[in-house]
Amino acid sequence: MLKLLQGLHAIALIFFVTTGPSSAQESEFQKRLANSAGETSTSEDYWVTQLINDVDVPAQERGQVDTVLVREGQLVKKDEIVATLDNRLSQRGLEEATFKAQIAETKANDPSSIEEAIARLEFAKAELAIHEKLYQTENTTATELRSKRAQKAIADAGLSKARMEQQLSKVEIDVEGVRVKAANDAIERRIIRAPFDGLVMSVDKEPKEWANEGDKIVKIVRMDRLRIKGDLSIEQHSPNSVNGQRVEVSVKIPGINSKQTFPGVIVFAKPDLALRGNRFEVWAEIENRVDENQNWLLY
Repeated sequence: MLKLLQGLHAIALIFFVTTGPSSAQESEFQKRLANSAGETSTSEDYWVTQLINDVDVPAQERGQVDTVLVREGQLVKKDEIVATLDNRLSQRGLEEATFKAQIAETKANDPSSIEEAIARLEFAKAELAIHEKLYQTENTTATELRSKRAQKAIADAGLSKARMEQQLSKVEIDVEGVRVKAANDAIERRIIRAPFDGLVMSVDKEPKEWANEGDKIVKIVRMDRLRIKGDLSIEQHSPNSVNGQRVEVSVKIPGINSKQTFPGVIVFAKPDLALRGNRFEVWAEIENRVDENQNWLLY
């Protein structure tokens, strides 16, 4: 049963919900359903459950599979590590980038070069001042005075160079920081993670196997949310009136005596009448849940 919840008003639509066919099987399923001796609809509304997310999780880099941490049928959480590729080269790259970043930081924070340049400049200034006075009293030559002036200019340039090198060292810190991030990214790209909470449907690579970029490592399907697809009569509803409405889906599940109810919402109502006369297609997304044995109720 699918109930559209509209404030104090409720419109009940009776339909059949199965627990498996894909959209490619929907037509065959409907034919089979019409002849089924089990629970059937009192109207001509037929509904099927589908997966919202069905993902082949790939390798992002080429390399040898190092570990596979999951098995078929295992529940996984989003971002959980399911497999890894050999990352020894990436680890060495990270170590090298980290050492270079430390060297750059040490150079940038080392004041000795600037202090030495300042000392040389102060000495050159003092020497020049002495020789300027000596030149006024004709106790030194013009050549010696020019030499002291040149030494002072060289010391000036040395201080500027030391300051520039310190600035470049600070820039080098940023450069090496980018390299550290790139090395970390390279390591992360060799870690295969679950893209969402889901169920491992297949494991396609084993440890020591080679994987190229894009090769499927595992297949994961999302089970906490499922899609219900069916159609409604335009004589009773319109796409605009049902789109976005909250719903409750009642399902009779094999092995459980009572019906189970699942909340959800209509996420899409096609604004055309392409289905079986004056009918339009409707998609509802519902919240699935697990039983006491951590098995999903809906499949």
